[in-house]
Amino acid sequence: MKMEECVCILESAKELKELGIEQKSNFYWNKNVAGKKWKVFHTKYLQYFHKDNEERYSAFLSSELTKYLPSSIKMNNNEYYLFMTKTTKTEHFKLPDNYIGYKNFDNEYACAQRDGIEAEAKAKMLIYLIKRRIINLRKNKEK
Repeated sequence: MKMEECVCILESAKELKELGIEQKSNFYWNKNVAGKKWKVFHTKYLQYFHKDNEERYSAFLSSELTKYLPSSIKMNNNEYYLFMTKTTKTEHFKLPDNYIGYKNFDNEYACAQRDGIEAEAKAKMLIYLIKRRIINLRKNKEK
């Protein structure tokens, strides 16, 4: 499996940075040596490929994004709880594998996201929660 299939996609990584998520990850989206193609690099290789003035974005793993997702959220005077599951593909049911969202004990959904990449499903959920001001994860102002 390619590393790009284990982390959130570049567009989500850019959006998460713009939304103020701390850029601390084991992997980063950075341009390759030729400076033309975006690739995922481990932090220990950044010193070889990253120049100080270049853009880079945290390529979050699923486990790294989980810490940002609250176990429950409140919306419309109701409490909804985080759930994550893998969908089972059948002949008639071919949605992306990873399903994440918030629902209450009456099985009412507040929100949900799907994607073939687990980290991307979590990134989409985090972006949704921040943009709708359900949660606020703005990093502290840099010194």
